[in-house]
Order: sequence, then C-alpha cells, then structure tokens
Amino acid sequence: MEYNRSRIRHRLMIFFLVISLLASMFIAFDMVYLVKADSTEHITISCYNESNTSESIDFDIFFTNLSGTQAYDNNSMTPPSQINFSELEEHDGPLNTITKIKATNISYSPRTITYYLSTNSNSTLTFYLPYFNFTNLYYVRVVDYLNDPIDDVKVNMSKYINGSFQLIDSKYTNANGMASFYLIPNDEYQVSLYKSGYHSQVETFDADPTDFGYDIPLLYKLRETTIDIPDRDELYKNITWSLEPNGYYFNHSFTIYFNITSYDEQLTSYQMDVFKENTSNATGWDLLYTNTSYDATGGSIDYLIENNTGKYKIRTYFTKDGFSEEEITPGGIYYFIGWGGIGYSEMFNEIPSWVLFTILIITSACITAFILPYGGIGSGFVGIGVMILGLSVLPEIVINGVNAWSIVTIMSLMYLVGLLLWSRI
Repeated sequence: MEYNRSRIRHRLMIFFLVISLLASMFIAFDMVYLVKADSTEHITISCYNESNTSESIDFDIFFTNLSGTQAYDNNSMTPPSQINFSELEEHDGPLNTITKIKATNISYSPRTITYYLSTNSNSTLTFYLPYFNFTNLYYVRVVDYLNDPIDDVKVNMSKYINGSFQLIDSKYTNANGMASFYLIPNDEYQVSLYKSGYHSQVETFDADPTDFGYDIPLLYKLRETTIDIPDRDELYKNITWSLEPNGYYFNHSFTIYFNITSYDEQLTSYQMDVFKENTSNATGWDLLYTNTSYDATGGSIDYLIENNTGKYKIRTYFTKDGFSEEEITPGGIYYFIGWGGIGYSEMFNEIPSWVLFTILIITSACITAFILPYGGIGSGFVGIGVMILGLSVLPEIVINGVNAWSIVTIMSLMYLVGLLLWSRI
C-alpha cells in the first residue's frame, strides 16, 4: 500500500515538473519574439578629438527641430552614449522630423549634424570636435547664377579622416545663403550642397587661412534643374513608415504589415515584396507576393505568411513626387518560422541568458526528480531557490507588459504545488 502511494505521488510530481518545463520552454521561445519586438529604439552617439580620432571625449548634446519649438539636452555624456527615443518623446524632444543635433565641450569647437531623426530604426552618430584654439570660423555662401542667395541649402561638411571623408558638420543656409563652420586651417575638407530643385554639388578644398570671415566666404553657385538630386533627409521629409511585427523568429503564422504615411501627401506609390528562400533557385529566393498602392497620403499593405518552416525576406519601396524609387529595407528583413533547424543557432543566440538559466534550473529539477524520487527534492529547496534567483535578477525586466519575475514565480509555484501534493498523498 505504501509502495503504491509513493508511486502515485512520484508520478504526480513528475507531471508537475514536466508541465513547468514545457511552460518555460514555450515562454522562452515566445520571449525571443517579444524581446525583439519590444526592444527600445535609440540613437547612439560617440564623440572624438578631430585631431586625434583615437581619443574619445566627453560631451554635452542638444537636440532641436528646425523651428526651435522642440528641444532636448543632456549634459556630461561619456562616449558612446545611448539616448532612447522614448526619453526624447518624454521630454518633448524632436522625433520623426529634420533635427539639429549639436555636440559641445568647453575645450572644443561645437559640431552640429542635421538629419531626419526617425524612430523606425536605431541611429548612430559620430562627432569629431576640434580644439577651439586650433580652429577658425569659415563661412560658406551659396547663390544662383544670378548671384542671388539661396536659403535652406543643406551644407554637409566632411573631413578626410582615417582614409575617407567623414561627416563632421551639417547645416542649412540662412536667408543670405550663408552657413558657418569651425575648420582647422590647412586641413582637407569636402563640402556637399543639396536643395530640391537644384543640381547638387560636391567639392574638396583645403582650408586656406585666408578664406574665412563673413566678408570672404567660400562661394558656390547652384544651377536650377527639373530633376531633383536630394539627400536622404529631403527624401524622407514628412514620411514615416513601419514594418510589423519587427521580430525575427516565430513558431506560428503571422501577418506582415507595411505602413507608410506622407504628411504632405507627396507619395506617388508604395510597394511590398515577400520572398521565400529557395536554394535550388538561381537567385536563391522565390517571390511569394507583391503589391503596389498609389495613395498619396499612404496606407498599409499586408500579407499572411502561413506556418511553413523556412526563411523569408521582406522588401518595401516607395516613390515620392519628384524623386526616384527608394527601397526602405535594403538587404531585406528576415523572418524564421517553426523549429525544424531553420535558423536555430541564430534563434538560440537571441534568447536572453536569464531565460536559458531558468530552463536549466527546471530541467535540473526534473532530472533530480527521476534520480531521487523519494528524498532530497521533497524539501522544496529547488522551487524556493528558483524564486530567490529570479528575485535577484528579474524584477526590472518587463516583457509585453508582464514582469519577468511574475513568470518565474508562477513556474516556481507550480513546482511547489507539485511538492505539496506529493507530500500529502
């Protein structure tokens, strides 16, 4: 009789342990998607001494839109520093607009980079600040062929650094066609000029010490054209887009949504293509779906990917009035479906270490239960241990609105309930 009772409680305990293990495996797999989908988009900023690019320097950073109605600053930053877009939004900083980002240090001349700050993807900026005493303030003036000033010309100033020209400063010309830059005399620079309706212009020059001052600017002439040759900031002006979901690994069917909006109603078309990998195909990919829409304000294109194990690639495009076609997702975005070994190594690397650790603890408990069905594990120390470990490492992790500590607590309680029932039978 006692033997039958022990056998029943042993089986009950194994049942609860297996249920806990399976729950943790499914939770861990879903965590892969949730962690990727809820990852915080951000901008990473680094700052270096322009005269010694191996020397990083601390900096203050300032964000503002062109009208100055939105601003955000952050002081005493150490490179590389990450600023989450949620932080900018919380402090009414500029997002999804042309943004002036200025880096300063009391010993260095400031640098400003102007570009479209989009929340659709992470951004990276590198600033090169020259020692203040080493620089002169140079002026660039842009006029047309009637010598009338051209305002709102984007002027990108680059410097030859480590074998190539690197963007160091970026501004727009004022009503007099002027923009100013701190440059190191006799160093080599490259100026690039862009404005819709004009031919772009790129020229390389040495910063001659005689070519500075408001009255002796570097003069450039732009010729009007019916063909726009813009930079990407102008192309993406008033355009926002997203591709959902933005995870990488799925164990179920899901729908891809390509959303795009033109706030100035300048879209002429937008398109989404979906491919599936086929190694026997000459291109390596089979086109599953393509769709093009022609709404000037934007909209959404969606496609259901069935639960077929494989690797998929999604490409999206749009055209804007006066511009050629732009691919938004260069190189494609990959999605993996099912288990089947497809992309498993990549998926494994994406699983957070604490999820793997939880699975290890519960797996160890199951093994121990088989080895010691009548003693040792009955004290409940394993379940309590899991809860303590979770308490020490998981309270700050929130996934899709659920605290990760709560998930581990539930699994631990399931384990303890199994122990309790075992001890009562």
